[in-house]
Amino acid sequence: MSHDTIIVGGGIGGLITGALLAAKDRRSVLVLEKENAVGGRVMSFGGHHGSPSAEEYRNTLRGAANVRIVHTEPGLDEIVDDHKIFDRFILDPGWHTVGATNRNRFSLLAKALGKSIPVAPQIGFYFDSGAGFVDLKDVSATWPEASRREHRRVAAERVAISPAESARYDHIDLLSYVNMVTEDQLVRDYYLWLGRFVLALNDPTEGSAGEFIRTNNMPVAAGMHLSHGGGNGEVCRGFKTIADVFAEIIRENGGEIRTGAAVRQVLLDRNRATGVEVEGPAGPERIDAETVIVNLPMDAVGKVVPIESFPAELRERIGKLYSAVGMTGFIGVKELIEPDRPTGVFLVDPLPQHIPLKGGDAWLAFEQTTALDPTRRVGAAEGHYLQTWTVLHAKGEATDDDLLRRISDAHLEFFRSRYPGWDDNVEWAIFTQADRIYGAAPAPGIGGDRRPPVQHPLVSNLFFTGDTVTQTDVGTNGAAHGAILCANAVAGRDFLPLLPDYLR
Repeated sequence: MSHDTIIVGGGIGGLITGALLAAKDRRSVLVLEKENAVGGRVMSFGGHHGSPSAEEYRNTLRGAANVRIVHTEPGLDEIVDDHKIFDRFILDPGWHTVGATNRNRFSLLAKALGKSIPVAPQIGFYFDSGAGFVDLKDVSATWPEASRREHRRVAAERVAISPAESARYDHIDLLSYVNMVTEDQLVRDYYLWLGRFVLALNDPTEGSAGEFIRTNNMPVAAGMHLSHGGGNGEVCRGFKTIADVFAEIIRENGGEIRTGAAVRQVLLDRNRATGVEVEGPAGPERIDAETVIVNLPMDAVGKVVPIESFPAELRERIGKLYSAVGMTGFIGVKELIEPDRPTGVFLVDPLPQHIPLKGGDAWLAFEQTTALDPTRRVGAAEGHYLQTWTVLHAKGEATDDDLLRRISDAHLEFFRSRYPGWDDNVEWAIFTQADRIYGAAPAPGIGGDRRPPVQHPLVSNLFFTGDTVTQTDVGTNGAAHGAILCANAVAGRDFLPLLPDYLR
């Protein structure tokens, strides 16, 4: 079969781009994925996603999602074989919570293409006051009236900033922005810890104020709120559902997806891409195509595209990209620890142990994932699992195993000290370190118009997609935006009208 468009990489950026081109532009699409399943960083394990062995789980995490296991209690073999976690639960590799719940980009795109990707809403956002958790909407209840009035003013002015207008703040750091818009320290502190959570960072000088504005305004435009309307959410039955749905769209529209197909290089002839070279069972195999789309992080694109083919200025920009990284825990419990607030997100900033990281002490966020999304429990499985996360810095902290162990111990110690009977309630724990929570950190100087373009500036039929190219927002929602913009460039059409204005 002949394919006019080859996509290198079966993560959601490549799959969404391919689905749009196959369904809306009638292109013959071939997706080549080096792993044995599509999804990339949106893998899921357990239930209908399959029940891997401990070794298969460890290897797939590392190969597909660039995630490594740093600590387990008890050993991983015992967790998998004796606790049967993949017969009981569906787990994801890292954290992927998406803004605007069902009104996010990939869910609405799937709907426009005749499919459904339901998202379970996180309703309730609780901040640790030291004496217990307080709902986000009540944090300012004890403030002086002047501070509450100032808080309302700053929020109203932020919401009034349009996505286009917010671009002026893309290269302004969050700390400078917050200090600029208010002199009230209570209001400043509120937005700084909220920004640390939303942008997945510790250091507010490394967060883009533009991205903070857009990421906060989007749920508001969708009519949602963290405290009571589900401003974030978890994809039902695991985030790999996103990959599966868009892969199905590609196949239904005549496309093909090959797994276990590692691309060695994109083949170039001067200013044209002529196809790709794939590692085949009998040696290198050449596959020709009119258009090639690469769905690798732009800071890793040199693995398949000669980096010297990019102009010097773009090579410099690509070289400055770095990802948002973090640590995620999955903790099995017999009973919910917050049964009266099952769908909430809980933020502890900082952890009581005060573990210093770049930009501030480590903080902890957690949710009761199987209560938030009951489809994560397989059949009539008993028990639940919690998901925890702590942000790290890409340079140094993510590879410091002693630090990671201190953080995992601090997660467990927090629960032990806060919830009586914890030791009798907890069954198992897995802590992982993810290199790419967000493919490109939402930081001044590398976001906004400094992101690499979706089209190679010198090779006219070579394109790029995913969450490190031109786009707005973070995580899966940002990757979907980058995928649409890539499809627009390939097809010479505008697919953004498939989405409401606030997502374009």
